[in-house]
Amino acid sequence: FDVSVLDSIINTTTPQGVYGLTAQEYGGNIHLAYYYGSEEEKWFLIHEVRKQGQLVSREEVQEFSGNVWEGAHSSIQFDENGNPFIYCSFIANSDTKTIVFSKENNEWSPVDLGYKTVNTYLHSSGVPGQDLGFVTLRKDFEINTNFEIIDYFSYTDGGWSSEIVSTSDYLKTEPAAFHFDGEAYVAYIEAHPPDTTVLFI
Repeated sequence: FDVSVLDSIINTTTPQGVYGLTAQEYGGNIHLAYYYGSEEEKWFLIHEVRKQGQLVSREEVQEFSGNVWEGAHSSIQFDENGNPFIYCSFIANSDTKTIVFSKENNEWSPVDLGYKTVNTYLHSSGVPGQDLGFVTLRKDFEINTNFEIIDYFSYTDGGWSSEIVSTSDYLKTEPAAFHFDGEAYVAYIEAHPPDTTVLFI
């Protein structure tokens, strides 16, 4: 393995460094997305492209007002034209955000999905050009008092919509979404006490 250092963390009173790192291969390059807290206590969403470990490009997609390291998750997917989509969840100034950043004609555009519940995780992966979408795991005490809810967001007819996958009364772990042959698959695990684990696809 070749190891590339993305950041060197120093002792500081602020949550400086790299958070919510994700990676996806496309066209022989590795695309990285992550949140970065600088020494100046500024926060950014970063998109990097690397080839064989070497940096090809690095750009600041968005600067945030406030720390975004809490609940910081990201995932990358590509449309049929090779345009990257970065799915983001984070908490800033006590406000939960789920934002899709897409790049077209060298310009990044954000879409805030208005997903205000305690969003703890998101994931997407699959063949470039397949249907755009990602899975989330969240808490919503009005819908399910004790356990997580799994939702799936999909992009159709120029807009994002969501549907609930599971509100079962079991502890769930981080779900995964995969896209293959025109189909979307969501997988997650439930803990069924006292000693059983169940995988759902």
